Amino acid sequence: MKRIVALFLLMPSFAFANVCDETYVGARLSGRSMEFKTGLGDNLFAQKNSLIQYSVFGGTQFNEYFGTEVTVFTTNKDKRTPTINSGTTALGIANFAGMGPDKYEAKTQICGTTLQVTACYPIVQRVGVFAAAGAGYAKMKLEANLLENDGVAATYTQKANNSVDPAFSKIYPVAKTGLDVNITDTIGVRADIGWEGTSAFKQSFYTVGSGNNALKVKARDSFVYGMSVYAYI
Repeated sequence: MKRIVALFLLMPSFAFANVCDETYVGARLSGRSMEFKTGLGDNLFAQKNSLIQYSVFGGTQFNEYFGTEVTVFTTNKDKRTPTINSGTTALGIANFAGMGPDKYEAKTQICGTTLQVTACYPIVQRVGVFAAAGAGYAKMKLEANLLENDGVAATYTQKANNSVDPAFSKIYPVAKTGLDVNITDTIGVRADIGWEGTSAFKQSFYTVGSGNNALKVKARDSFVYGMSVYAYI
């Protein structure tokens, strides 16, 4: 009986030791392929494949096949200087530029975190198929600062009334798959591609220049592809 009690008391220690043996940290460099819906940000903000993503992550393997992983990431601040011509729909407003053309300096950035359940199935020695699914929570930061109004340099008042800078946070689904290679017993690399439901990023907002007309922005879903290196600790 005493042996059973002693074993029961030691079980948390055994479990903790096992988890520590299978805990890892790493870094990932990715490309993010994400666009905005036609007329709802596509002619102002980030274009397809223009966002680069930097991530750090950590995870724990429950056993040889399953685990969990958390990632913290940010993209570069993508910059564009688009021109919106007369008759063009932008931010949900038909003939957004009026007499046009209007020129902007626009910026796009996304930063946040994901939590995923992971699975890995070995296919040959030290190489396995990797998959994960879960949820992300991130903030999208957008800016569009007016540079030229109707083809001439914008005045201070025009800039103040027509520049936009919405920032909003959303929860969205994520999933990815790829190859996992153990270079040594403690170091590994991955090549993966993932889908993220960033179409959840949609928002309505107003500026002085838009009056009673709501400006609207809506992103499309993303594909994130990249390389990772990680180490067991």
